[in-house]
Amino acid sequence: MKANDWFYEGNQNMLSKNYKRAILCFNKSLKIDSKKATPWYNLGIAYLHINLDPFYSHIFFIINFFSLKPNIFYLEDKISGCFKKAISINPEFLDAWYNLGYYYYELEDYIKAIGCFKEILKRDPENLNTLYYLGMSYHELKDYKLELKYLKDIMTLNYKKSNLPIKKIRKRIKRLKK
Repeated sequence: MKANDWFYEGNQNMLSKNYKRAILCFNKSLKIDSKKATPWYNLGIAYLHINLDPFYSHIFFIINFFSLKPNIFYLEDKISGCFKKAISINPEFLDAWYNLGYYYYELEDYIKAIGCFKEILKRDPENLNTLYYLGMSYHELKDYKLELKYLKDIMTLNYKKSNLPIKKIRKRIKRLKK
């Protein structure tokens, strides 16, 4: 099979939520051709699904705890590594920046998350989800002045078509202004 065939099969497995099989397919695609950003990104997304799913997460934690060999589906650095590789190939790949930032946010590594989110804003200053998670990252770091700035930025944009918790954001802005 060609790289594109493995990539297509990986995507089909992603759609059916068979992430373990998707990982194997994307890895086979990348062994043939590692110069495209999207397979790296999709591989990162597949790893992310495996590691953020509580069922898989607990199973792989137990397997790794009792195993001398690391399990390829549980290695957290694989997720960030895949997104970073996609970004190194295509620095304009905003979804890769966003998911890397979101992953760091979930790991509570807010400084790294902020760096990723700021890269997005350089290219897309009106990205509402990025503004939100940037504000939330500053909240977690207790930098309420910057949290307020980014939450207010959301309110100046066309947020009505977004899925953001606008009522929660408005309440938070009121609290921060006091």
